[in-house]
Amino acid sequence: MNIPSTIWTLLIGVLLTLASLWFGQNHGLLPTAASDEAFLVDGLFNTMMTVSVGIFLIVEGVLILVPSDTVVAKVMIPMVNRFMGMYR
Repeated sequence: MNIPSTIWTLLIGVLLTLASLWFGQNHGLLPTAASDEAFLVDGLFNTMMTVSVGIFLIVEGVLILVPSDTVVAKVMIPMVNRFMGMYR
């Protein structure tokens, strides 16, 4: 039985979203609240952590899964090198 690529993409997206939401909300990096506004800042930090984990998982997944001889890699590697060269 061959599973279509759209189903795989959907499943991977759901798994990445769930992992990102779980870690972004349950990371344990924040100290105890010391002020009344701490919960607002904590909520903002949790949101930023959730988005950051999602982006990290997507980027690392692409780096691991895309072989270096594909068209994507041949286009992206020179583009990244040019971008990084701007900041040297």
